[in-house]
Amino acid sequence: ASAWPLSSSAAAEISSALSTDRGGHFTLSPAVAIGPSDDRQWIEADGPNTIYMLYRAPVPATGLFVQRSDDHGLTYPVTGLVNPSGTTPGYIDVDHANHRVYVAHSSSSALTVGYSADQGQTWHNNTVDNTTNHGTLFDCVKVGDDGTVYALWSDGMNIYLAHSLDGGLSWSEKVRVNDNHLYRTNLFPWLEAGSAGRDTRGMIRQ
Repeated sequence: ASAWPLSSSAAAEISSALSTDRGGHFTLSPAVAIGPSDDRQWIEADGPNTIYMLYRAPVPATGLFVQRSDDHGLTYPVTGLVNPSGTTPGYIDVDHANHRVYVAHSSSSALTVGYSADQGQTWHNNTVDNTTNHGTLFDCVKVGDDGTVYALWSDGMNIYLAHSLDGGLSWSEKVRVNDNHLYRTNLFPWLEAGSAGRDTRGMIRQ
């Protein structure tokens, strides 16, 4: 049967739960993060068994971590430090072809995407953009079926997109994807990547 993992969104100890009966019942792991106080956690799967969890800890944030589960998300024994400076996590995604893991995280002035080629144990970070404001929640990263990595963010007014063709080592110039003729405040962008350079962008406009 398929396994359904989930993690709590409380700004406290992260709990994890697993269901193998389509959500009918869940097995709870009450404390899976290495820190006692955690924030802005996301999970992403790679195949039937491996789950990655991104979060910052403790609150106020002093480190950005990814933990890996090899039992469908019930326990997370493997931990990697993405960034020690407490940047804000945006999202996490996995290239299912080569199992490379990507994390978007930002300060108020720069968006960074980190990547891991060893299942989340060690991380390498590269700047995507430092020409606009960041940290308006959430700077997003997604990987297409062809391996293209996309980053999407809001500066409070506009939505920008950049991409990487070399696994997150270098990034294209940003492109504004919204028409701000009518709407001058654009927030909470999101992204889903498809095949051969296709992506679908969405945003909440206020």
